[in-house]
Amino acid sequence: LGRKPEEIREALCGYRAPAMRMSREAIGDVVLINDAYNANPRSMEAAIVVRNRDASARITLISSEHDHLFSRTALMYILCGQLSLRDTEPHDRDFYTRMRFERVRGRVTGVDCAGGTVKLEGGRTIGFDRLLLAVGSRGRAAPWPGSEGVHHFVTLQDMERLDAEATPVKAVCV
Repeated sequence: LGRKPEEIREALCGYRAPAMRMSREAIGDVVLINDAYNANPRSMEAAIVVRNRDASARITLISSEHDHLFSRTALMYILCGQLSLRDTEPHDRDFYTRMRFERVRGRVTGVDCAGGTVKLEGGRTIGFDRLLLAVGSRGRAAPWPGSEGVHHFVTLQDMERLDAEATPVKAVCV
C-alpha cells in the first residue's frame, strides 16, 4: 500500500469504531436488533423459534440489506457468476408468508425500551412487547491513508459495490 509499518500501526491504534454500529431490526411484538439479519442464520432461527412457541405472535423482521435470508458465505460465487442471489436463499419465498413474518425494509436508528418502540430512518416507529437482539458483524474501512480501493466483502451491498468498481488490473491482493 506504499505505507511504512509505523504509519499503518499508528493509524490502526488510532481507529475507533463508529458509534451505534448495530442495525436495529424488529420482529413484530418481538423486535430483533441485528446488524447482519440476512446473513445471520441465528436471527432467522430465533424468529422461527418465537413463531413455534407462539403461533399468534406478531413478528416483524426489519432489514436494510435484502428481503430474504441468504448465505453470506456464497457472495463470492454470486460475484463470480456461478450462483444467483436466489440460489443462496435457504427458504422458498413463500416461507415468510406461511410463517406470518412481516418484513420491513429499513434501518433502526433508536430504541425506546421504556416506550416499547424502535425508530427507523425516516422517522417511522414500530412498537414491540418483547425485544430480541441478534448481533452480527459489519466490515469497516481500512483506517490508514492510501487505502482507497481496498474493499471489505461482508454484505450484499459490499459485493455490489465491488462488482461496480472492479476493472481489469494487472495485480489483485485478496
